[in-house]
Amino acid sequence: RANSNRSRRQANEAGALPGNRLSLATGSVVFEARIGADQPAFVRQHRVQDRIILPGTAYLAALATVGRLLRPHSPCVVKDISIVEAMLIEDDGRTRTVQTILDPDGQDAFHVRILSRDSGTDGDWTLHLSGRIAIEDPATPLTSLREAQQVCSVPVPLDELYARFAALGLEFGSSFRTIRSLASGSSQALG
Repeated sequence: RANSNRSRRQANEAGALPGNRLSLATGSVVFEARIGADQPAFVRQHRVQDRIILPGTAYLAALATVGRLLRPHSPCVVKDISIVEAMLIEDDGRTRTVQTILDPDGQDAFHVRILSRDSGTDGDWTLHLSGRIAIEDPATPLTSLREAQQVCSVPVPLDELYARFAALGLEFGSSFRTIRSLASGSSQALG
């Protein structure tokens, strides 16, 4: 039980998602969290067309955390991910209740969905992400850093990168300006 409580706390402290694990009588695994413009603090700094939107990387980080919690000593692979709809966050202090739901899909695999709704209502849930998590070794070997540097050899000036993002209506606050260097190749980038 002590390990179970520690895992729940770690999941909730890892940037709010996936949140706390709920105990269900079914075979599903459900985590629940509340997300707002300031909960976690970095969310307010991610804007698209002047709207606060939960970054796609927050979903992927949540899935990685879930994989580690489900099978701490086994690698997991995230597959067939579709971001169905952006999670818009209001700038008025309201929060959204977010559930990460995993349903068994064969041995050591889960169908995963991330849904949310306004925390102040019993309204409909909005599907934001669907995909699969499989507890297995990655199918392709990882590329070494040296190989990646050979393929991505053209330096990209960071001020130009963020200026291009801003021209597209993508506003990244200081929490999202963490790239220290960036290089590109024909269809790849390394940062």
